[in-house]
Amino acid sequence: MGAMKTDLSLVALGMVASFFVSACGGSSDGSGSCGATAACGGDIVGTWKITSSCLNASMPDMDCPTATISSSTLKVTGTATYNADMTYSHTGSINGTGVFNIPASCLMSSQGTLTCDQLNQFFAAVPTAGLTIHCTGSTTCSFTETATNLDASESGTYTATAAGTLTETTTDGDETVSDYCVKGTTLNVSEHSGGSETLTKS
Repeated sequence: MGAMKTDLSLVALGMVASFFVSACGGSSDGSGSCGATAACGGDIVGTWKITSSCLNASMPDMDCPTATISSSTLKVTGTATYNADMTYSHTGSINGTGVFNIPASCLMSSQGTLTCDQLNQFFAAVPTAGLTIHCTGSTTCSFTETATNLDASESGTYTATAAGTLTETTTDGDETVSDYCVKGTTLNVSEHSGGSETLTKS
């Protein structure tokens, strides 16, 4: 999305979109990082049930190096299916809470610095099913994102190398690159941007 010094609508949209783009920080235990899986490749074709996950509370794509992530309990449940014709589908939902902090200097619009009250009014005016975002603070704004059965379903095409690199491209053109490793009926996936999942073949 570029620098966050933009219109209020783009700020909100970036925060909503952040649930679907992992960024470093946050884990299932709140420790601030997701474990990485060493790539080993393997036969990924089939339907897999997510048995554990580590999703990262993430911030909108913006030029704000002083923004920080406090914690994340975000988790995804559901299934992932990789077909032999190189198409895939994920069906599931996200639950949990992520907290991140953005200095007011990064919350600018053409009318000046956005306040938490202004942002909260906008979040209330453009609700997203399963997602709430609430802002508190002044000098530094603390954003709490709470997901309740937030739809995490997607589909698209994929490539999987023998060395263990998985590239997924959604029907909207968004790309995610991960390391993957299949051992028996277990699939471990670690996104290069930080999130990770363990799945079991159905």
